[in-house]
Amino acid sequence: MDRWQALKSELQKQAEAISESSGEIVQLESRGESDLELTLISGTREMNLQYLRERNAVRWETPDEYGFERIPETTGRLAAQLIQWALER
Repeated sequence: MDRWQALKSELQKQAEAISESSGEIVQLESRGESDLELTLISGTREMNLQYLRERNAVRWETPDEYGFERIPETTGRLAAQLIQWALER
């Protein structure tokens, strides 16, 4: 499994865990026809994610800011960080 697929899987697991533990609904949806773009949605907050294969990184974007994060071999910490940012921003 490549790192992007591992990150997507970890994001889904953590979103489900948040929904079960706190009742807050966190959804992960594909954007468009590409498998390389996702949207994290919670209430009125959204964070768009795009995989940049050539950089092995994810570009994240909220209405107010954006950034880039390299995808590490173990993706749990990055997934938690992205979800936390999506919930806060």
